[in-house]
Amino acid sequence: MDKLRNLSIRKSIILYIFISLIVSLFLWGTAYGAAAFGVKLYSAREISDDSVYYDGDLSVRPDLYIGSEQGRFLLELCDFILVYGFLIFSVPGIVIAVLLFYRNKIQKPLQELKAASKQIEENNLDFHISYENHDELGQLCAEFEKMRKELESNNRKMWRMVEAEKILRAAIAHDIRTPLATLRGYQETMLEFLPESVLSQEKMEEMLREGMGQIDRINRFVENMRVLSGLESREAVWERTSLKQLEAKLRMSAGVLEAEYGRNVTFIAADADKEFQADAGVVLEVAENLISNALRFANENVLVSFIIDEDSLTLEVADDGKGFSLQEDIHQTGRLDQQPDLQHLGIGLYISRICCEKHGGKLTVENRSEGGGMARATFQMK
Repeated sequence: MDKLRNLSIRKSIILYIFISLIVSLFLWGTAYGAAAFGVKLYSAREISDDSVYYDGDLSVRPDLYIGSEQGRFLLELCDFILVYGFLIFSVPGIVIAVLLFYRNKIQKPLQELKAASKQIEENNLDFHISYENHDELGQLCAEFEKMRKELESNNRKMWRMVEAEKILRAAIAHDIRTPLATLRGYQETMLEFLPESVLSQEKMEEMLREGMGQIDRINRFVENMRVLSGLESREAVWERTSLKQLEAKLRMSAGVLEAEYGRNVTFIAADADKEFQADAGVVLEVAENLISNALRFANENVLVSFIIDEDSLTLEVADDGKGFSLQEDIHQTGRLDQQPDLQHLGIGLYISRICCEKHGGKLTVENRSEGGGMARATFQMK
């Protein structure tokens, strides 16, 4: 039955017409036999005005036969069937075959395609084409379903790009607002008090040094933007490494950050000697960003943990500060969505999230029950 249902349209129409002709021929043969018998029963060849040749014998024409309208009608009907019977049965048979062919092979996929076109016209891609036959129209429906999935995927990508752009704008505003506000405050202070010679030389030098520090922050922000512009085209470079090697490199950069912020960084790594395939550059870049961010907000300590699963590497960076200022709905649900968590946390974490996604993972943040915040980055391993 599946073979018949999956026949091509050309073979199907030939099969339908062939079956209709066979049935028509059978019906015509039956009707032809009945008509021939009727003609033999009622026919008579006229010899003269008063006599007929009836069943091989010359005799007087029966008045009953001559006067019978029913007999004359049946004889004409039988003659008509003998001459036109095949057309009478074959033409309606072909029409019925075509109608059945349309109903069974054309109607459903055509309705599916029309409905799908209307849904796409209304910008609704949340539907499926359920026609599963493997004929030409089935293949067309499958291609249409493939196109629908591609459109849906493109729409999702576009939506994610719009959301990413919103997050990027928020991250830019977060990183640049503080140094600009600080510089503006210093400028307003100097404009107000410098003409009156209220500010001492030491205070002015302190404000200028702080201003230079804020300018350095803006320069780092510009550098981060340069790095961000190249992230989309950056491909993962897989290399063999281990947690021991990653930790050794991180300890060097963390030592500089510890001295800068005056806080402590502690590393925990189980299976430190286990080797795996990963993009060490991406992992180190994300780790340095997370450690730097944690040191900024920690009171005293930052804890860095590495966890290896079967196919992923998880990096957790926790601090003992006040935690992240997450949105109220996140606090209520207790669930952290990947993008909104990072919406107001700066360009550094935004870059880290992009790096994680490029490495087949993700970046999430949360507030710990014992206090402080924790960022969790996962990376796909080979």
